[in-house]
Amino acid sequence: MSNPERESYDLEGKNALVTGASKGLGEQISRELVDKGVHVIGTSRSGPPESLQPDIERGAASYELGDLSAEGDRILERIQEQQGGFEVFVNNAGAFSPDYFSQLDADTIAKEIGLDLVTPLLLHRKWLELYNQNHPNGRKPELAVNICSISSFYAWPGGTAYQAAKSGMAAAVAGLRSMERYLATEASPEVKREIGPSADVSTRIVAIYPDNIATGLIGRAQESSLYQVRGAALPTELVTDAVMKTIEGAGTFGEYDDVAILVNPKDPKTGRELKGAYLAFIPLDSETSRPDFGARVLEKVADEDALVQ
Repeated sequence: MSNPERESYDLEGKNALVTGASKGLGEQISRELVDKGVHVIGTSRSGPPESLQPDIERGAASYELGDLSAEGDRILERIQEQQGGFEVFVNNAGAFSPDYFSQLDADTIAKEIGLDLVTPLLLHRKWLELYNQNHPNGRKPELAVNICSISSFYAWPGGTAYQAAKSGMAAAVAGLRSMERYLATEASPEVKREIGPSADVSTRIVAIYPDNIATGLIGRAQESSLYQVRGAALPTELVTDAVMKTIEGAGTFGEYDDVAILVNPKDPKTGRELKGAYLAFIPLDSETSRPDFGARVLEKVADEDALVQ
């Protein structure tokens, strides 16, 4: 089950919160959004990146420093006060500690699951709460883009805590979509009144599942790890391009809200390994409303020599 093809999403004049915007994928997504006429509100514990500084100085972007896992409510309240909220939420920040599970200490496991799963859920909840509190003023939640991970579908020895959190985020996306469908089609007027204005909001909720990305994060994260991640990685620019096309929702990207970006995947029909980088458009199972990875539709986007070895 995929969505009927929709019109492209018009980004011009929107506000977008991008977490983890100080470097890597978050930085590049922020730059691309600014170029599309979006006012980007970046956030991270450090930053802003130098590449975004000119946009901040001319008022095309702003930045909130802070630890989202501890200060998420304060940061979103400040954004509401100063910017009137935001229509687009790009959930990109995350923790990544590849190693054998027995080698991870308890604090690392808690931090990883907290930042990759608990924090984005709390931010999403606060986003809806602020909309309820400030309606009819303020900006309506229109699009939530969740950078999940291909480890939601492929298990690997060094990613137990990480893939648990990212798989949880994928399940949360399904739950949020189910909640919105129920409120739109089955909830009683009394329930909707109790929830508030957000009960009538139809937010497009996207899940993007990239393979390993060559941001340098993997190398830094496994410097002291016994487990070493192997294989080629996706160039950051290629992933950024796929994320932006998904956000804009044109053509095939308007039919599917779950998109994976794969390195040398297997053809789902023949089992033969395919060389290069591929988009995998993932339909939703009509019974479970979960992404059906086995029914993925592949589209090649780069040859193998474009991958980072």
